[in-house]
Amino acid sequence: MSRVWWAVWRRERQVWSGFRLSLLINLAGLALSVLPFFYIGSLFGARLPAALQAEGLKGGYFAYVLVGLAFSHFLRSGLAAMAVQLQTEQNQGTLETLVASPTPLPVILSATAAALFVADCGFALTYLLVGAWLGAPMQAGLAGAAALGLTALAAGILFSGWGMAAAGILLVVRRGNPLLWLGAMAFEVFGGVYCPIALLGEPWATVGRWLPFSHVIALARASLGLGPWGIWDVISVGVWAVVSLVGGLLVLRLGVERARDMGRLQTR
Repeated sequence: MSRVWWAVWRRERQVWSGFRLSLLINLAGLALSVLPFFYIGSLFGARLPAALQAEGLKGGYFAYVLVGLAFSHFLRSGLAAMAVQLQTEQNQGTLETLVASPTPLPVILSATAAALFVADCGFALTYLLVGAWLGAPMQAGLAGAAALGLTALAAGILFSGWGMAAAGILLVVRRGNPLLWLGAMAFEVFGGVYCPIALLGEPWATVGRWLPFSHVIALARASLGLGPWGIWDVISVGVWAVVSLVGGLLVLRLGVERARDMGRLQTR
């Protein structure tokens, strides 16, 4: 397994090194994307919006959105990366060989997920560093940094499970990438990236509270000293991570078997 992970990591590193300008443009785009929210937050001045105060959040609107944007990368990457990888193999006509190889497909995809997780951590860190430079009052000691890292790891596992499930489904239906991105946007809105969940009104506020993404962001904000700790957030993220991983592996296996029976492992 370690050889597979190392081989995938080398491949991803070569891809990134071959598109350095694109990587720099992406990082610059991330940095610039926080500016609108910085200026929106400046409209509130030193005052906290009442909706943030009601939930015990600190730091103002800019810090609130900043953490949500940083962790949305784990959601988008985990949800779509697996499906994109399998569809690329399918288009190139190598998926059938990949499935028939001695290395289980979930191991190969998990190696891809691990490489993308490292990239997502870099993107998230870029958001936080730019936000800190712009004055977001984030505070993270050693314990906070450790909690933030564990939250990122749990988010990576959770959304990778969703991604494997999506990949298994798309192997059968072959279409649905737009739905993945639409789903990611919905999770961001209902998960509380742009505004507190309470402002969504019912029944959407209840939906948002049950989404694991809202608890991931809550833990990230608490790790940076921007919100209160909640035991329900910890339990929810932990349980969802385990359930998502097990369920994702199961759906992926069923999807591969179904696609093989239907003859859809070849080129599309």
